[in-house]
Amino acid sequence: AMGWINCDRFYDVPASQRFDLVVHDPDTARKNVYLVFSERKSMLRMDRNGNGTFVQSGLPRNEAATIIAYKVVDGKAYLSKQPMDVRKPMQLHFAPASVTEVRNAIQGLGNS
Repeated sequence: AMGWINCDRFYDVPASQRFDLVVHDPDTARKNVYLVFSERKSMLRMDRNGNGTFVQSGLPRNEAATIIAYKVVDGKAYLSKQPMDVRKPMQLHFAPASVTEVRNAIQGLGNS
C-alpha cells in the first residue's frame, strides 16, 4: 500500500540535490494532483498556488517519481499520468478515463 508523506520527508537529501517542481494547468476545474515515489512507496499531494500552477519545493532530484492527476468534469473522469522531469516545467495532459482506471493508476503505483 502507498503511504502519504510530506515534503519534509526529504530532509536527508542535500540541498544541492533538491529542486522545485512546477506543473502548469490553466484549466480551473477542481482536480487532485499527486506526486508518487514508487521506490519509497509514498505519495505527496500537490497544491495549487492560485494561478493554475502546482508547485512542490525541496524534492529530490535523483529520485524517480510519477505525476498523477485526476478530475471529474460533467460526471466524466479524466486522468493525467507522466514521469516527473527535473529539467523543465511540466504540464498536465488529461485524457478520458474510467473511475476504475483512475483508481488503478493510483493504487497500482506501489506495485510497479
